[in-house]
Amino acid sequence: MREHEEELIAKTFQTFGAELFEAGQLQAEEFSEQHLGELWEAIKETYKAGWDYTALFSVKLSHKATRSLYELAAKEFISPAKTAFYSQKIQAEAKLRLAKKISDLSGSMTLENQPSRLEEIKHLTAILETPIISETPLDQTSRAIDFINSLQREPEFIATHSPALNELIDGFHAGRFYVLAARTSTGKTAVALNLAWGLKGKAKVAFYSLEMTEKEILGRLASLETGWAHSRIKQKADPETNEVLARKFLPVFENSGFEIVANPEGFTMAELRSHALQLKAEGKLELLVIDQLDKIKPSGRLASASEYEILTKHSTQLKQLALELQVPLVLLCQINREGNEEPTLKHLKGSGQLEQDGDLVFILHRKQDPDQKEIELIFSVAKNRHGKTGKIFYRWQGDLMRLGEPASTGFRPKPFNPADSVASSYLTAGTAF
Repeated sequence: MREHEEELIAKTFQTFGAELFEAGQLQAEEFSEQHLGELWEAIKETYKAGWDYTALFSVKLSHKATRSLYELAAKEFISPAKTAFYSQKIQAEAKLRLAKKISDLSGSMTLENQPSRLEEIKHLTAILETPIISETPLDQTSRAIDFINSLQREPEFIATHSPALNELIDGFHAGRFYVLAARTSTGKTAVALNLAWGLKGKAKVAFYSLEMTEKEILGRLASLETGWAHSRIKQKADPETNEVLARKFLPVFENSGFEIVANPEGFTMAELRSHALQLKAEGKLELLVIDQLDKIKPSGRLASASEYEILTKHSTQLKQLALELQVPLVLLCQINREGNEEPTLKHLKGSGQLEQDGDLVFILHRKQDPDQKEIELIFSVAKNRHGKTGKIFYRWQGDLMRLGEPASTGFRPKPFNPADSVASSYLTAGTAF
């Protein structure tokens, strides 16, 4: 029991108080040892004042609580168990302990201590009567019936704005880990923004940019929405530009459910997880996009680790985060090898862990021809744990930084045939997204 309590406190330190969204109802008396309960109450008070756990070191605590504070602040938690699990376990054990304590208080009551004993019994009884919210496990037949019934409802995934991509992957499923990989300057951020902005009004998307500023992201979204060249939007705005942005972009953005979290200096994994948990708790997160893997800063023991170890650990943690948040998580990362040949799974940068952890791996490739305004971008579903793999040949409109839907809806499951030229496939106008 004590290890659950210590694990919960340690996770709270390392996630900047995010655990309090799910475990804030726990009270000091529910902890098995007084000094841990004392420390938990101090954490809750510090959080109310504006979370900064370093302030706890100046709070007046007992000697035992202070010693635990130093030990747990440095502890690295490993368990992927959810906070709700720890909270329920602590509460369940506490009910047995509190019932015995109430019985002992009643048995030791005298005329002198009766008022204080009754007050303490009243307080502990209120805690004891607080229900533990947990799911009742169903038997196998009941679960099978629930599964059959669920098939009669609308599919539980977020369809993308691209019919060709939906034909391959259906859409983005909750709890799955998607990897979007490409060489530098291929346009993976622009592609990710195309996919994310295509969900405006349909899903609440959080786009974490660890490379670009909020202003740069807004400029790209404005170009996508208005159809104006990105180069024009980056210039000093004339009256016409102001009018178009105010009329065509701003109202759409305000109702898009699109959250930009820009931090070019990068997040640590704990900071990123804490922020995402808060957005989820506030009902602002249904799809999480992170740009990009290399910009997640190592912390703790990883600060002195090799690049291979850092990427391996971060990949595993992001897979766990997708499951914990129960939202699709799309991670952008770089391809390891240079050159013009089409990249494959073996070229994922730094660690084979990405290929192992990813439920789906998308690889982008395009011909480097600066003279062409519209070229072919190969969008390869190189790994799909839950369905088909194949390639989609999108039109890439460089001046608008926009993906254009293929003229014929669908994908090519076999290698690209040069006879299917880009020009001939565009004889029928396609739609952009």
